[in-house]
Amino acid sequence: MQSRALRIAQFWIVLIWTLFTVYLAYLGWPGTYGPEFGDFLIHIGFLGLCPLALGAVVYVVRRNIQLARLMRDPQVQAEKISVEAIRKARR
Repeated sequence: MQSRALRIAQFWIVLIWTLFTVYLAYLGWPGTYGPEFGDFLIHIGFLGLCPLALGAVVYVVRRNIQLARLMRDPQVQAEKISVEAIRKARR
């Protein structure tokens, strides 16, 4: 379970990132001329995919860490050995 503070922090990070993405896509980088509306749609699409890609990377890394911890668990190791012993006995 995530703490309430962590959920609030994630909400504000996503909100600020979304507003920043819209700002960059619509107005361009500060000091430059903004793109046409068609370019805006293309930019917002590309910039909007960045958080999804980052989220996917974070998910995969967390999942691999969880699996690594699980495989080091002595109970899992014992079950793994017993499953291998059963397979060998059936042959």
